Amino acid sequence: MTTQQSAALRLNNPTESAEVSARSAGRPVTFTPWRLRVVAFSIDLVAPAILAASLVRFHLLVPSAAWLRVGAVAGCAALVAFVLWNNTLRTARLGATLGKSFTGSQVLLADTSRPPTMTRAILRQLAHILDTIPLLVGWAWPLWDAKRQTFADKAVSTIVVVSGSPSEQHRHHAGTAAGSLLLTVMIATATLCGTTYFQQFRPEQHRDSTAAGIAVIAADTAATALSYTPDTVDTDVANAKSKLTGGFLAYYTDYADTTLVPGARNRGIATHWTVNAAALASSTPDTAVVLAFLRGTTQGADAPEPTDLTSSVRLQMKKIDGQWLIADLIPL
Repeated sequence: MTTQQSAALRLNNPTESAEVSARSAGRPVTFTPWRLRVVAFSIDLVAPAILAASLVRFHLLVPSAAWLRVGAVAGCAALVAFVLWNNTLRTARLGATLGKSFTGSQVLLADTSRPPTMTRAILRQLAHILDTIPLLVGWAWPLWDAKRQTFADKAVSTIVVVSGSPSEQHRHHAGTAAGSLLLTVMIATATLCGTTYFQQFRPEQHRDSTAAGIAVIAADTAATALSYTPDTVDTDVANAKSKLTGGFLAYYTDYADTTLVPGARNRGIATHWTVNAAALASSTPDTAVVLAFLRGTTQGADAPEPTDLTSSVRLQMKKIDGQWLIADLIPL
């Protein structure tokens, strides 16, 4: 094909000009396969997005480490700057993001076979909304499109081709090295965040959840042990004794035999307690001190209308055979 014929073809069919330019240079045009575009997309956008999300979550979950919060914010800002530079400025200069260089691909204008201008590169990124809105169909369009174009590529007249010239191969090798370095930095940062989270924050979170669990167990145990009705008093007392230990178990047994059970049977007294609030004051692996705020009602034959009750108690808990039991209950 002569130079005049090539120029005429580019004027008559601009979408073919990149292919003609490549053939004129003695190499065939190969549109980048969809799988390689997915790899490039993962490097350029998915990996930074995942890392940014991890940094944001890390920032929210570690309120005590100020320097880590500053590092997380700075890391997110750097990632945003990287994505903007990589997908606009680098694409305008070299025709390839780091991801595309890593996969040996290049973005070209279909009508000039040159890298897109900065304006066109920005418009191409904005046009990806056309790929996303119709259920992501535009991202998959290269699977069956003859030019392997997404909707964004068609909107701004760009194509993605496999690099072939020596200069393009040089950029490909440079991009491969830069992409590998980027991935290494991302993996190292993610590893640092994960290590700090699991070594510093997760144990603290576990201790906090354990403390809250002990407080709830202690308060619920106290409320259950103090509740009874005339019809179920024997069962209620037996259940209460199973939750007590030590001197308080002996005290409760005597109190139940002399006061609680006779009052329930002879005077129809019923008492029901619920937990209003609870907090752990101190703890060891086998002991704990819990402050509990209880609210209840009582009624009987002499006073059939329920009477509201409130009580604040200090519970001394002891762990025996894996179960937390009340060793003492002190009204406050």
